[in-house]
Amino acid sequence: MATSGGDNAVIIGIDFGTTFSGVAFTWSKKIDHVEVISNWESVMHSNFDEDKAPTAISFGPKNEVRWGYNIPAADEQAKWFKLLLIDDNDLPEEVRNSDKIRDARAYLEKHNLTTIEAVALFLRHLWNHAIQHITKSVSRNLVNYSKFHIVITLPAIWPAYARGRMRDAAKQAGMLAERLAGETELTFLAEPEAAALATLADMKDRSDIKVGVSLCCQLTLLTSAQCLRLAIPSWLLTAAGAPLTSSAIRCSPCRPWR
Repeated sequence: MATSGGDNAVIIGIDFGTTFSGVAFTWSKKIDHVEVISNWESVMHSNFDEDKAPTAISFGPKNEVRWGYNIPAADEQAKWFKLLLIDDNDLPEEVRNSDKIRDARAYLEKHNLTTIEAVALFLRHLWNHAIQHITKSVSRNLVNYSKFHIVITLPAIWPAYARGRMRDAAKQAGMLAERLAGETELTFLAEPEAAALATLADMKDRSDIKVGVSLCCQLTLLTSAQCLRLAIPSWLLTAAGAPLTSSAIRCSPCRPWR
């Protein structure tokens, strides 16, 4: 979505990971400025300034929901539930039979949660925290009167049905709720594609990178933190009409199921 000159848009990138998740954002009038959220609700002050929060949920004594760093270490909690969005037959055997997956499934069954409901529950808290942070950072008026474009990075090899389930979870989380500024747009971006586009964006000022020129690059050992930092500026540069093509990009994600 290329934003017209008279429009305001807040672009919010979410790296929803198996073990940790993070959020970055920018806005259409200042696309070169990307801010990564690094302050989280936490029971330990040492975790207050991290780029990511644990992808975890827990229910307290009165059934209150805790998430991320706000879960005491000794408390029972759900982790790795992201991978339950994938059908068992599509998971590698070592993942399907792992203790992490069995524990996640058991916790969800204990609390009568479907996988989509568990993902939505985590995303709702992550989203609400992100919106509070963005509002403080750029002003309430800008947030209220700007369209939202959400970009979520996902493993490249995930099947189409898993993206559909992620969309359902995002909707249940309230991320696509009706707003006065207009409809919120949700885009899924493959992690290696984000990295490849960001590599091209970094090279946009080179004299040998021109419209119609294809570039082949090999990317390895890419962490999810890098994907978070790369997805938003790369998407923005291409949406703004940067003279880049990625038709011949080859990427090799390191841990494709994470």
